[in-house]
Amino acid sequence: MPFTREQKSEISTIISDTITALLDNEKFIETLSNKIMQVIEIQVCKITAPLISEIEEVKKSNVTTQELDNLRQYTRRNSLRIFGIKEDINEDVERKMIETFNTYCNVNMKAESIDRCHRIGKPSDNINKPRAIIVKFTSYRYKNLIYRSKTKFRNTKIVIKEDLTRTRLELYKEACSKFGFKNVWTVDGVIKTKIKGRAVSINKMDDLDAEEQPMNHAN
Repeated sequence: MPFTREQKSEISTIISDTITALLDNEKFIETLSNKIMQVIEIQVCKITAPLISEIEEVKKSNVTTQELDNLRQYTRRNSLRIFGIKEDINEDVERKMIETFNTYCNVNMKAESIDRCHRIGKPSDNINKPRAIIVKFTSYRYKNLIYRSKTKFRNTKIVIKEDLTRTRLELYKEACSKFGFKNVWTVDGVIKTKIKGRAVSINKMDDLDAEEQPMNHAN
């Protein structure tokens, strides 16, 4: 049997009065709030749990990637890349590099000091753009000796750089773009710049977001 208009009005009034009374009851409000918070917390956990799991997996992946890059860089610790050496037909690259090192760095480098030495990339028809040369020394001591003497090539077209992994090379280029080529250098594969007179390591792209501007550093 349907309700009459008067019955509907009476029911509406009762409901309204009941709700008003409950809202004026602090204990009811506290109980209701707690129940709502419990429901919200459960729903939030359901939503965030998979996200937290994904974040942890990403962190693990990043650590693994960093460790792999560290290993790759370590295998290059005895190598240098030399730019600006004139390229000749049928050249003896190793002999050319030994003569270059001995002439400019005032050392007594011999063939026994070099493990491998060759040009990188395909030959070019442009004689003004010789290919870079990668030199792998037989020991870290020889590599470090030449790398520390790189300033002796300052007034020449020759540039000496460490052999970086692809990841670190991209980071190095970004750092040079942000801070300037003269303000960025590498030490044993670690990219460095100077901020407020202090040498700072750049290990990832996020490190480039620093607002401070670096001081000038002579390469």
